[in-house]
Amino acid sequence: MRVLIVEDEKRLAETVRDLMEMNGCTADVCYDGESGLDNALSGIYDVMILDVMLPKKDGFTVLRELRRAGGTVPVLMLTARSELADKVTGLDSGADYYLTKPFEPRELTACVRALSRRTPEIREDENLTCGDLRLELTALTLWRGEENVRLSRKECDLLELLIRNRKLVLSKESILVKIWGYESEAEDNNVEVYISFLRRKLARLHSTVKIRTIRMAGYSPDAGQRRQELAASPVIKKLRWQFVAACMGLIAIVLAIVFGCEDRGLSNADIEQCQRLVTIPTAGEASSLNLAQAILILTYECMKAVSRVDPQPSLGNDPGQQSRRITHEEQALLYARLKETLLAIDYLKSDNPDYFLMPLRRFLGKSGLRRHEMDMLMGICRQVDNLRKEAGK
Repeated sequence: MRVLIVEDEKRLAETVRDLMEMNGCTADVCYDGESGLDNALSGIYDVMILDVMLPKKDGFTVLRELRRAGGTVPVLMLTARSELADKVTGLDSGADYYLTKPFEPRELTACVRALSRRTPEIREDENLTCGDLRLELTALTLWRGEENVRLSRKECDLLELLIRNRKLVLSKESILVKIWGYESEAEDNNVEVYISFLRRKLARLHSTVKIRTIRMAGYSPDAGQRRQELAASPVIKKLRWQFVAACMGLIAIVLAIVFGCEDRGLSNADIEQCQRLVTIPTAGEASSLNLAQAILILTYECMKAVSRVDPQPSLGNDPGQQSRRITHEEQALLYARLKETLLAIDYLKSDNPDYFLMPLRRFLGKSGLRRHEMDMLMGICRQVDNLRKEAGK
C-alpha cells in the first residue's frame, strides 16, 4: 500500500512516515498543499493523509480541487483543528475520515487500513474519452467511432490509468503499484507486455491516440492534439522551412554525414573515407549517445551553419577553381601522394602507415582545404621527390 502524507511540520511528517513504513506501507511526504495536490492527482496512491493548515494551499482547498479533478483516492484528514465546524467542512469537502491531533498511532494505522479496503463507487454509465477514443469502463470496451475492441480487465485498468493521468508521465514502478499492487510479483516486463497489447488494439482501431514511451521515464498517452498544435505554430513552420533549406543546401554541395554505431563508433576504415571527424561531448557516465539524438544534433548544427555561411573571397586568377573546396576524389589523391612521399623519407612507419597518417588526415580535414592549397601541397611533394632523385644520383 502506498500512502501520501501532506504535512508541513517536518518532524511530525517524518514520524507518520516511519509509522506507515513500520506497518508495511510505502510513504511519500509533501510539505505544502500545491505539491500535495499534484502528487495526489497522479493516481498512484491508495490513501492520502492530509493536514489542514498548509502553506500555498490549505487542506480544505486541496481536497475540494482534488475531488473536482476526479481524484478518488481516500483521504484521511489529520489536523489540530478539532471544532465541529472544521470537521463538517472537511467531510463535506470530500474527506473520508477526520482525525484530530494528538492521535493514537494504532488508531491512525487502523484508519489507513480501513480506507485502503474501500473500493470506488461503480458508476454504470462512466465513460472516458481521449482524442478519438471512448473507453467504457464497465463494459471493458474501447470505441473509435462505430468500431470497437474488447479489453481484458488489466488492459482496461491500465488504459484508464493512462487516460486519467494523460498530462503526466507514468513510470513502470507507479503502473505496477497501481495496477498489480504492492504484494504482486509482477515485474517491469509485465507492464511492457500490456502496453504492447494496448498498442496493437489502438492500431486495430486506426486511432490517432498513441502511447508514447518516454525514455528512462515511463509512458504517456498522446492524442495527437499536441502534435497538431505544434505543427500549426508559426515558430515550428519557420524552423521547418529553415531545416528544408539547410537540407537543400547540404544536397547542393553533395555532403554525406556518416554516423557510427552506438556501442563502438566508427571504424578506422570508415574514418579514412571521411573528410571531417565530429565528436559530440557526453557526460562521463554516458560514453555514447543515442543515434537518433546524434542525428538531430548534427542536422540542427548543419541548419545553423548553412544559414550563416558567407561567400568566401576569391583567390588568385581563377576564382572558380582556386577558391573552391577540394572534392573527395581530390582529397584521396592528395592523401595518397602524401603517404607515398612521407614513406619515402621514412617519416611514416612502413608496418602500418595508414594508422600513423590518420592524425595528419584529421588536421588537414579540419582546415577545409581549397584547390590552390592542395596544389601547393602536391608541389611540395613533387619537390621532395625531385630532391631525393638528385641525391640518389
